[in-house]
Amino acid sequence: ADFLKKTLGEKVESVKVSDRLTDSPCALVTSKFGWSANMERLMKGQAFGDARQMEYMKGRKIMEINPESDIIKGLKTLVDEKDDDRARDLSELLYETSLLTSGFAVDSPRDYAGKVFTLMKIALGYDVSEEPAAAAAAPQADAKPEEAAAPEAKAADPVVEPEVVDPNDPWGKKK
Repeated sequence: ADFLKKTLGEKVESVKVSDRLTDSPCALVTSKFGWSANMERLMKGQAFGDARQMEYMKGRKIMEINPESDIIKGLKTLVDEKDDDRARDLSELLYETSLLTSGFAVDSPRDYAGKVFTLMKIALGYDVSEEPAAAAAAPQADAKPEEAAAPEAKAADPVVEPEVVDPNDPWGKKK
């Protein structure tokens, strides 16, 4: 819990071990006097949308973690093994995923999508520890030679970034 609080900093008010969670590794709840996820969404949609008022009234989020979750146990193992970079990356992903599952909006959908795509590459057997262009072209050694040739041929193709449309842009212009 201390590592998560230190990593997430001002994004959360505190990190607490919960006995309420059974399936989920974590959840975000708001403090007693702050706005709920639904109220935040409604207030963001208001025309007067004062950013200072939004920051002031937005509820401070409390992250509750499930100590029995395999994900939390794995994160603790990374922290114990002093693999802080991986633990920090997974903590950020865990926070952003809990934002979505708790009804909040992710600050940067494009960054979140990039993290999910990286996880998909890892699940498909690609080595993402190399350069970004090489990572897209190099599957792990246990792949068959025929399968390894196809990603190398596609390495020359341009990299396509995930497109995220800004819901606040009334004209639908791309940035």
